[in-house]
Amino acid sequence: MASLKQGQKPAGIDVPRKIQQPVPSPAPLAPKPLISEQPHQFKMPSASMGQAQKTGPLPQSKEEKLRSIPPAPPIRQEKTQIYAPPSSPTGEMSGVRNRLFMLIAGAVVLAGVFYWFLVLKMPVNDLEETPTPTPTATPIVDLNSIFSGSLITEVTLGPGSSVDTFNQEISADLAVEGEFRRLHTKRESTTESILPTALTLLDVLNNFGVSYPEGFGTGIAISGLDSAVFSYGQKEIFNKDGSLNLDSPLSRRLILIAEIQDVSSFSQVMRTWEPDLLAEFEDIFGFKRSAGDFLDTTYRGTSIRYNNFPYPDLSIDYSFVGINGKIYFVISNSRESMFSTIDKLLGF
Repeated sequence: MASLKQGQKPAGIDVPRKIQQPVPSPAPLAPKPLISEQPHQFKMPSASMGQAQKTGPLPQSKEEKLRSIPPAPPIRQEKTQIYAPPSSPTGEMSGVRNRLFMLIAGAVVLAGVFYWFLVLKMPVNDLEETPTPTPTATPIVDLNSIFSGSLITEVTLGPGSSVDTFNQEISADLAVEGEFRRLHTKRESTTESILPTALTLLDVLNNFGVSYPEGFGTGIAISGLDSAVFSYGQKEIFNKDGSLNLDSPLSRRLILIAEIQDVSSFSQVMRTWEPDLLAEFEDIFGFKRSAGDFLDTTYRGTSIRYNNFPYPDLSIDYSFVGINGKIYFVISNSRESMFSTIDKLLGF
């Protein structure tokens, strides 16, 4: 302890370390081969092995016995996974060849589908002569077909006929609400191409001496003769105070329709004719003149010019209705008859 305090090596008794010399292990005995190197041949134990057993082994310690045992050949450790036998090169080549054949077959089928759509299907009409369909007659839509179910009222129309007689014959038929009755003339003639049985708009105006502008006559499609005159069963009747008369009997109104060629120019003709229109239609429509001006309104998208006397149950209404590529000029003497005519032409 005194030496340690002074920083010196402590003095003590040196105890020599006993070093144990390693015992040389005896050379392992070469084991005798039990099985010959030749495959598939087995030999029975020879008598020499019996001779080796006569002399007992030298006494050895347990450790030496363990060392004297010859090392066993390495044992192949099997994996715990499921064993799958390796495929032979021939099997792999066969699988690749099968997949290649499937890809080629799929490409051929796909190419065939494209060829059918792009080459065979498209030019069928050019390569093969298809049967020509039998043309069917397109039904003609005109006033005769639109008002095909209308009844007929015959009226006297000629040099000696008057407006009063004309209106009396119209009103003679029992009025039915919303009914259209087409007017035919009683006058007989051998030249039906000049004087058709059914009345036209110009037949009525010419017979009663209505003076219309030059553009009015030329604007009507006279060549087609698509024109008609109707009486209409009027329900809407107003009292003098403007209230609706629910007890009033039905009465007749007059509707004149004609196909026109140019709606733009014909509309300008009608605007110019409006100041004299009241005087010209006073007798035919049966109203007293009014100092009011024409006003604008619309019904089902169709523009209407009108003038009431003084209420819409007796008025002048005119409009232009387009249907099936045709334009019809319509003039009537009540709001209800004008609305009903537009409904009829448009298919409502």
